[in-house]
Amino acid sequence: MSTASSPSSKTSVLRLQGVGHRYGAKTIFSGVSWCLEWGSRWSLLGSSGEGKSTLLALMAGAVALQEGRMYFQGAPYAEQHQALLGRHPAIGYLAQQDYLQPVLSVVDNIAQAQRHIPERKAKAYRQEALERLGLAALAGQAVRQLSGGQRQRVALAALLAGNWSLLLLDEPFGELDFPWRMAARRFLADHAGEAAVVLVSHDPAEALPFAGSLAYLDGGRLQIPGTPRRVFHHPPSAKLARITGEVNELDAAWREYFQTEESLVRPSHIRKVEAGGVPVLLKEKAMGVGGEHWWIGQENSPLLLQMAAPPEAVLEKGAPLEVNIKKPPREEEA
Repeated sequence: MSTASSPSSKTSVLRLQGVGHRYGAKTIFSGVSWCLEWGSRWSLLGSSGEGKSTLLALMAGAVALQEGRMYFQGAPYAEQHQALLGRHPAIGYLAQQDYLQPVLSVVDNIAQAQRHIPERKAKAYRQEALERLGLAALAGQAVRQLSGGQRQRVALAALLAGNWSLLLLDEPFGELDFPWRMAARRFLADHAGEAAVVLVSHDPAEALPFAGSLAYLDGGRLQIPGTPRRVFHHPPSAKLARITGEVNELDAAWREYFQTEESLVRPSHIRKVEAGGVPVLLKEKAMGVGGEHWWIGQENSPLLLQMAAPPEAVLEKGAPLEVNIKKPPREEEA
Protein backbone atom coordinates (compact mmCIF):
# COMPACT_ATOMS: atom_id res chain seq x y z
CA MET A 1 0.00 0.00 0.00
CA SER A 2 1.16 3.49 -0.78
CA THR A 3 0.52 6.90 0.68
CA ALA A 4 -0.88 9.11 -2.06
CA SER A 5 0.62 12.51 -2.69
CA SER A 6 -1.42 15.62 -2.00
CA PRO A 7 -3.76 16.52 -4.87
CA SER A 8 -2.71 20.15 -4.52
CA SER A 9 0.82 19.31 -5.63
CA LYS A 10 -0.13 18.04 -9.10
CA THR A 11 -3.27 18.42 -11.20
CA SER A 12 -2.47 15.37 -13.32
CA VAL A 13 -2.17 11.94 -11.70
CA LEU A 14 -1.36 9.95 -14.84
CA ARG A 15 -0.77 11.19 -18.36
CA LEU A 16 -0.39 8.98 -21.43
CA GLN A 17 1.28 10.21 -24.61
CA GLY A 18 1.11 8.17 -27.81
CA VAL A 19 0.85 4.85 -25.96
CA GLY A 20 0.53 1.69 -28.04
CA HIS A 21 0.54 -2.05 -27.47
CA ARG A 22 0.91 -5.12 -29.65
CA TYR A 23 0.59 -8.86 -29.23
CA GLY A 24 3.02 -10.22 -31.78
CA ALA A 25 2.18 -8.61 -35.10
CA LYS A 26 -1.31 -7.56 -33.99
CA THR A 27 -1.77 -3.96 -32.85
CA ILE A 28 -4.23 -3.79 -29.95
CA PHE A 29 -4.23 0.02 -29.68
CA SER A 30 -1.93 2.86 -30.67
CA GLY A 31 -1.56 6.60 -30.28
CA VAL A 32 -3.42 6.65 -26.95
CA SER A 33 -3.14 10.03 -25.23
CA TRP A 34 -5.11 10.53 -22.04
CA CYS A 35 -4.84 12.74 -18.95
CA LEU A 36 -6.30 11.54 -15.64
CA GLU A 37 -6.69 14.32 -13.10
CA TRP A 38 -7.17 14.15 -9.35
CA GLY A 39 -10.74 13.32 -8.40
CA SER A 40 -11.81 12.50 -11.96
CA ARG A 41 -14.20 9.59 -12.53
CA TRP A 42 -13.93 7.73 -15.81
CA SER A 43 -15.66 4.75 -17.38
CA LEU A 44 -13.64 3.05 -20.11
CA LEU A 45 -15.90 1.51 -22.77
CA GLY A 46 -15.36 -0.63 -25.82
CA SER A 47 -16.41 -3.90 -27.42
CA SER A 48 -14.81 -7.16 -26.34
CA GLY A 49 -11.28 -7.50 -27.67
CA GLU A 50 -10.66 -3.75 -28.05
CA GLY A 51 -7.93 -3.78 -25.36
CA LYS A 52 -9.63 -2.23 -22.32
CA SER A 53 -8.12 -4.71 -19.85
CA THR A 54 -4.70 -4.44 -21.49
CA LEU A 55 -4.75 -0.64 -21.30
CA LEU A 56 -5.76 -0.79 -17.63
CA ALA A 57 -2.97 -3.29 -16.83
CA LEU A 58 -0.46 -1.13 -18.68
CA MET A 59 -1.45 1.94 -16.64
CA ALA A 60 -1.16 -0.12 -13.46
CA GLY A 61 2.36 -1.22 -14.34
CA ALA A 62 1.36 -4.88 -14.67
CA VAL A 63 2.19 -4.82 -18.41
CA ALA A 64 5.39 -3.30 -19.77
CA LEU A 65 5.13 -0.12 -21.82
CA GLN A 66 5.99 -0.88 -25.45
CA GLU A 67 5.32 2.41 -27.22
CA GLY A 68 4.84 6.01 -26.13
CA ARG A 69 5.33 7.63 -22.74
CA MET A 70 3.53 7.81 -19.40
CA TYR A 71 3.95 10.37 -16.64
CA PHE A 72 2.86 9.76 -13.05
CA GLN A 73 2.27 12.97 -11.09
CA GLY A 74 4.38 14.87 -13.59
CA ALA A 75 7.40 12.53 -13.55
CA PRO A 76 8.24 9.80 -16.08
CA TYR A 77 6.55 6.54 -15.13
CA ALA A 78 9.15 4.42 -13.33
CA GLU A 79 9.58 1.17 -15.23
CA GLN A 80 11.35 -0.50 -12.31
CA HIS A 81 8.00 -0.77 -10.56
CA GLN A 82 6.87 -3.19 -13.26
CA ALA A 83 9.87 -5.47 -12.75
CA LEU A 84 9.81 -5.39 -8.95
CA LEU A 85 6.15 -5.28 -8.00
CA GLY A 86 4.00 -6.11 -10.99
CA ARG A 87 2.26 -2.76 -10.57
CA HIS A 88 2.95 0.83 -9.57
CA PRO A 89 2.98 1.15 -5.75
CA ALA A 90 0.74 4.24 -5.70
CA ILE A 91 -1.89 2.76 -8.01
CA GLY A 92 -4.70 0.55 -6.73
CA TYR A 93 -5.50 -2.08 -9.33
CA LEU A 94 -8.39 -4.55 -9.26
CA ALA A 95 -8.02 -7.01 -12.12
CA GLN A 96 -10.59 -9.61 -13.09
CA GLN A 97 -8.42 -12.07 -11.15
CA ASP A 98 -8.74 -10.86 -7.57
CA TYR A 99 -5.35 -12.00 -6.09
CA LEU A 100 -6.83 -12.52 -2.62
CA GLN A 101 -5.11 -14.87 -0.17
CA PRO A 102 -7.41 -17.93 -0.37
CA VAL A 103 -6.35 -19.52 2.94
CA LEU A 104 -6.86 -16.30 4.91
CA SER A 105 -10.22 -15.18 6.24
CA VAL A 106 -12.27 -12.36 4.79
CA VAL A 107 -11.32 -9.97 7.60
CA ASP A 108 -7.63 -10.92 7.41
CA ASN A 109 -7.54 -10.24 3.67
CA ILE A 110 -8.89 -6.75 4.32
CA ALA A 111 -6.53 -6.24 7.27
CA GLN A 112 -3.51 -7.14 5.11
CA ALA A 113 -4.22 -4.07 3.00
CA GLN A 114 -4.23 -1.89 6.13
CA ARG A 115 -0.77 -2.67 7.49
CA HIS A 116 0.28 1.00 7.57
CA ILE A 117 -3.00 2.39 8.90
CA PRO A 118 -3.54 3.06 12.63
CA GLU A 119 -5.54 0.17 14.08
CA ARG A 120 -8.42 2.28 15.36
CA LYS A 121 -9.04 3.74 11.90
CA ALA A 122 -8.43 0.37 10.23
CA LYS A 123 -10.93 -1.40 12.49
CA ALA A 124 -13.65 1.20 11.82
CA TYR A 125 -13.18 0.76 8.07
CA ARG A 126 -13.32 -3.05 8.31
CA GLN A 127 -16.55 -2.92 10.28
CA GLU A 128 -18.12 -0.55 7.77
CA ALA A 129 -16.95 -2.59 4.77
CA LEU A 130 -18.18 -5.88 6.23
CA GLU A 131 -21.61 -4.43 6.97
CA ARG A 132 -22.17 -2.46 3.77
CA LEU A 133 -20.89 -5.20 1.47
CA GLY A 134 -22.81 -8.00 3.20
CA LEU A 135 -19.71 -9.78 4.51
CA ALA A 136 -20.18 -9.53 8.27
CA ALA A 137 -21.44 -13.11 8.62
CA LEU A 138 -18.49 -14.33 6.53
CA ALA A 139 -15.76 -12.36 8.31
CA GLY A 140 -13.99 -15.41 9.75
CA GLN A 141 -14.47 -17.63 6.72
CA ALA A 142 -11.57 -18.53 4.42
CA VAL A 143 -11.79 -16.78 1.06
CA ARG A 144 -11.40 -20.10 -0.79
CA GLN A 145 -14.83 -21.09 0.55
CA LEU A 146 -16.61 -18.08 -0.92
CA SER A 147 -18.61 -17.69 -4.11
CA GLY A 148 -17.35 -15.55 -6.96
CA GLY A 149 -19.60 -12.65 -6.02
CA GLN A 150 -18.55 -12.81 -2.36
CA ARG A 151 -14.87 -12.82 -3.36
CA GLN A 152 -15.45 -9.82 -5.58
CA ARG A 153 -16.89 -7.86 -2.66
CA VAL A 154 -13.93 -8.85 -0.47
CA ALA A 155 -11.50 -7.75 -3.19
CA LEU A 156 -13.19 -4.36 -3.48
CA ALA A 157 -13.12 -3.89 0.31
CA ALA A 158 -9.43 -4.80 0.43
CA LEU A 159 -8.56 -2.45 -2.44
CA LEU A 160 -10.40 0.53 -0.99
CA ALA A 161 -8.67 0.03 2.36
CA GLY A 162 -5.57 1.56 0.76
CA ASN A 163 -4.74 5.18 0.08
CA TRP A 164 -4.17 5.49 -3.66
CA SER A 165 -3.54 8.25 -6.17
CA LEU A 166 -5.22 6.27 -8.95
CA LEU A 167 -7.75 3.43 -8.85
CA LEU A 168 -8.09 1.10 -11.84
CA LEU A 169 -10.99 -1.37 -11.74
CA ASP A 170 -11.60 -4.03 -14.37
CA GLU A 171 -15.22 -5.29 -14.27
CA PRO A 172 -15.35 -4.88 -10.47
CA PHE A 173 -19.06 -5.76 -10.20
CA GLY A 174 -19.29 -8.41 -12.91
CA GLU A 175 -20.24 -11.30 -10.61
CA LEU A 176 -22.61 -9.37 -8.34
CA ASP A 177 -26.38 -9.51 -8.51
CA PHE A 178 -28.31 -6.27 -8.81
CA PRO A 179 -28.65 -5.24 -5.12
CA TRP A 180 -24.97 -5.86 -4.37
CA ARG A 181 -23.91 -4.05 -7.54
CA MET A 182 -25.70 -0.96 -6.29
CA ALA A 183 -24.21 -1.33 -2.78
CA ALA A 184 -20.70 -1.89 -4.14
CA ARG A 185 -20.93 1.11 -6.47
CA ARG A 186 -22.00 3.37 -3.59
CA PHE A 187 -19.20 2.00 -1.41
CA LEU A 188 -16.68 2.74 -4.17
CA ALA A 189 -17.98 6.29 -4.56
CA ASP A 190 -17.75 6.87 -0.80
CA HIS A 191 -14.20 5.53 -0.41
CA ALA A 192 -12.40 6.51 -3.63
CA GLY A 193 -11.45 9.81 -1.98
CA GLU A 194 -9.52 12.23 -4.18
CA ALA A 195 -8.02 9.50 -6.33
CA ALA A 196 -8.60 9.46 -10.07
CA VAL A 197 -10.71 6.41 -10.93
CA VAL A 198 -11.04 4.41 -14.16
CA LEU A 199 -13.73 1.73 -14.26
CA VAL A 200 -14.08 -0.82 -17.05
CA SER A 201 -17.55 -2.31 -17.43
CA HIS A 202 -19.64 -3.86 -20.17
CA ASP A 203 -22.82 -2.84 -18.34
CA PRO A 204 -24.07 0.69 -19.11
CA ALA A 205 -26.09 0.59 -15.87
CA GLU A 206 -22.74 0.60 -14.05
CA ALA A 207 -20.62 2.69 -16.39
CA LEU A 208 -22.94 5.64 -16.98
CA PRO A 209 -24.03 6.50 -13.39
CA PHE A 210 -20.47 6.22 -12.06
CA ALA A 211 -18.56 8.32 -14.56
CA GLY A 212 -18.08 12.04 -14.97
CA SER A 213 -16.50 11.36 -18.37
CA LEU A 214 -16.38 8.47 -20.80
CA ALA A 215 -13.41 7.10 -22.70
CA TYR A 216 -13.98 4.75 -25.62
CA LEU A 217 -11.60 2.30 -27.31
CA ASP A 218 -12.63 1.62 -30.89
CA GLY A 219 -10.51 0.13 -33.62
CA GLY A 220 -7.29 0.62 -31.66
CA ARG A 221 -7.90 4.31 -30.96
CA LEU A 222 -9.01 6.04 -27.77
CA GLN A 223 -11.81 8.56 -28.08
CA ILE A 224 -13.13 10.94 -25.42
CA PRO A 225 -16.76 11.41 -26.54
CA GLY A 226 -17.89 13.46 -23.53
CA THR A 227 -20.08 13.10 -20.48
CA PRO A 228 -22.44 10.15 -19.98
CA ARG A 229 -25.42 12.49 -20.49
CA ARG A 230 -24.13 13.71 -23.83
CA VAL A 231 -23.21 10.24 -25.09
CA PHE A 232 -26.51 8.71 -23.99
CA HIS A 233 -28.76 11.34 -25.54
CA HIS A 234 -26.59 12.31 -28.53
CA PRO A 235 -24.30 9.34 -29.32
CA PRO A 236 -21.73 10.13 -32.02
CA SER A 237 -21.94 6.64 -33.56
CA ALA A 238 -24.27 3.66 -33.68
CA LYS A 239 -21.58 1.43 -32.21
CA LEU A 240 -21.14 3.62 -29.14
CA ALA A 241 -24.91 4.01 -28.85
CA ARG A 242 -25.33 0.22 -28.63
CA ILE A 243 -22.63 -0.07 -25.96
CA THR A 244 -24.28 2.56 -23.78
CA GLY A 245 -27.86 1.26 -23.84
CA GLU A 246 -30.88 0.26 -25.87
CA VAL A 247 -31.27 2.31 -29.02
CA ASN A 248 -33.53 2.52 -32.07
CA GLU A 249 -31.65 2.96 -35.33
CA LEU A 250 -34.04 4.83 -37.61
CA ASP A 251 -33.81 4.06 -41.30
CA ALA A 252 -34.75 6.53 -44.02
CA ALA A 253 -38.41 5.46 -43.97
CA TRP A 254 -38.77 6.02 -40.23
CA ARG A 255 -36.96 9.36 -40.41
CA GLU A 256 -39.32 10.50 -43.15
CA TYR A 257 -42.34 9.28 -41.18
CA PHE A 258 -41.28 11.23 -38.09
CA GLN A 259 -39.97 14.18 -40.14
CA THR A 260 -36.69 14.05 -38.22
CA GLU A 261 -32.99 13.95 -38.99
CA GLU A 262 -32.28 11.87 -35.89
CA SER A 263 -31.06 8.36 -36.65
CA LEU A 264 -30.21 7.12 -33.12
CA VAL A 265 -33.16 7.36 -30.75
CA ARG A 266 -33.37 5.90 -27.24
CA PRO A 267 -36.66 4.34 -26.08
CA SER A 268 -37.05 7.24 -23.63
CA HIS A 269 -36.86 9.73 -26.50
CA ILE A 270 -40.13 8.47 -27.98
CA ARG A 271 -43.03 10.10 -26.13
CA LYS A 272 -46.75 9.39 -26.20
CA VAL A 273 -48.73 12.56 -26.96
CA GLU A 274 -52.43 13.25 -26.97
CA ALA A 275 -52.39 15.08 -30.30
CA GLY A 276 -49.96 16.34 -32.91
CA GLY A 277 -47.81 13.20 -33.08
CA VAL A 278 -47.48 10.49 -35.71
CA PRO A 279 -49.98 7.59 -35.56
CA VAL A 280 -48.64 4.16 -34.65
CA LEU A 281 -49.94 0.89 -33.17
CA LEU A 282 -48.82 -0.77 -29.94
CA LYS A 283 -47.66 -4.12 -31.30
CA GLU A 284 -45.76 -5.67 -28.35
CA LYS A 285 -45.18 -4.90 -24.69
CA ALA A 286 -43.12 -6.43 -21.88
CA MET A 287 -41.64 -5.54 -18.53
CA GLY A 288 -37.98 -4.54 -18.57
CA VAL A 289 -35.40 -2.65 -16.55
CA GLY A 290 -36.99 0.60 -15.41
CA GLY A 291 -40.59 -0.39 -16.14
CA GLU A 292 -42.79 -1.49 -19.00
CA HIS A 293 -41.52 -1.21 -22.57
CA TRP A 294 -43.59 -0.95 -25.72
CA TRP A 295 -42.79 -1.85 -29.31
CA ILE A 296 -44.65 0.32 -31.76
CA GLY A 297 -45.03 0.16 -35.52
CA GLN A 298 -47.02 1.26 -38.51
CA GLU A 299 -50.10 -0.71 -39.52
CA ASN A 300 -48.69 -2.37 -42.63
CA SER A 301 -45.03 -2.57 -41.69
CA PRO A 302 -43.06 -5.23 -39.75
CA LEU A 303 -40.56 -2.62 -38.51
CA LEU A 304 -40.79 -1.87 -34.80
CA LEU A 305 -39.42 0.82 -32.49
CA GLN A 306 -38.98 0.44 -28.76
CA MET A 307 -40.24 3.09 -26.35
CA ALA A 308 -40.60 3.41 -22.59
CA ALA A 309 -44.26 3.18 -21.58
CA PRO A 310 -45.63 6.19 -19.69
CA PRO A 311 -46.27 5.00 -16.12
CA GLU A 312 -49.87 6.19 -16.21
CA ALA A 313 -50.72 4.63 -19.59
CA VAL A 314 -52.72 1.39 -19.82
CA LEU A 315 -53.05 0.16 -23.40
CA GLU A 316 -53.64 -3.26 -24.89
CA LYS A 317 -51.74 -4.72 -27.84
CA GLY A 318 -53.06 -3.38 -31.10
CA ALA A 319 -54.21 -0.07 -29.60
CA PRO A 320 -53.57 3.10 -31.65
CA LEU A 321 -51.56 5.97 -30.18
CA GLU A 322 -49.67 9.07 -31.27
CA VAL A 323 -46.00 9.63 -30.50
CA ASN A 324 -43.20 12.08 -31.22
CA ILE A 325 -39.43 12.18 -30.76
CA LYS A 326 -38.03 14.56 -28.18
CA LYS A 327 -34.41 14.61 -27.03
CA PRO A 328 -32.91 16.83 -24.33
CA PRO A 329 -30.81 19.68 -25.75
CA ARG A 330 -27.12 19.09 -26.27
CA GLU A 331 -24.99 20.24 -23.36
CA GLU A 332 -23.58 23.15 -25.32
CA GLU A 333 -27.16 24.26 -26.05
CA ALA A 334 -28.51 23.80 -22.51
